[in-house]
Amino acid sequence: MRKVKKVGSNKKAVAGMLTAFLVLTLALIGFATEETTGSPYGYGGGGGGEPRDTTPPVISGESASDVTDTSATISWITDEPSTSQVEYWPGSLSALDKTLVTSHSVTLTNLAPGTTYYYKTMSADDAGNLAVSDERTFTTSGVAPDTTPPVISDVSVSDVTDDSAVISWITDEPSTSQVEYWVTTSSLSPLDPSLVTSHSVTLTDLTPEATYHYKVKSADATGNLAVSDEYTFTTLAAPAPANWALIGGIIGGVVVAGGLAWYLLWWRRRGSYIG
Repeated sequence: MRKVKKVGSNKKAVAGMLTAFLVLTLALIGFATEETTGSPYGYGGGGGGEPRDTTPPVISGESASDVTDTSATISWITDEPSTSQVEYWPGSLSALDKTLVTSHSVTLTNLAPGTTYYYKTMSADDAGNLAVSDERTFTTSGVAPDTTPPVISDVSVSDVTDDSAVISWITDEPSTSQVEYWVTTSSLSPLDPSLVTSHSVTLTDLTPEATYHYKVKSADATGNLAVSDEYTFTTLAAPAPANWALIGGIIGGVVVAGGLAWYLLWWRRRGSYIG
């Protein structure tokens, strides 16, 4: 007796297997997509959390207050709790305050008097989203420190002899006086600390018939130093040494001649007396 094949049952089995395979494939594709693109939620261990925060804080109300000659307080508001930091220049970054607040205040210290500072406020929320404000300015009180050296002009040399010379120059503000000079080895004249605008330094103990190079130096009351260009001068020849033997001979001859003349005159007068 022949067995009858159940064609319908086989088709159902195949269809079930294909369905199971399709479901498994879609599940694997979905898992792979989540692994490569990342979960749309804020934590990586599984689904079901709140969406990840990618929006930085909104900064407003930036202002500078309590400005003195060396300090200033920078304040601002954020729409969510966030950190506090100020970038300012000339200068640097303030220390990062990690406290999450919405009302921010940072005091900048060790500033220069009479100086305009530029600054930006910076805040990051708990998710690390950073906001940076527009650039703003404030100016410290007081007088800006003098950082400009004197201007040197009219450098000249005069009264040059075989062993000395006078160096003169002008500055646009009261300042000290000093000369650096050399033939081969550099020397410095004594520093004259008097703050003047018309300068004169006498160099001594120079070498005859030598070409000297020199620069003049002047520093103002706050220590800003100016150094001139390089100049030169040449000392004169030393006077010829006196020929003391010749001078002595001349003097001796004059003395002898005078003595002889006096003797002859005295002898003649004596003879006239005798006669």
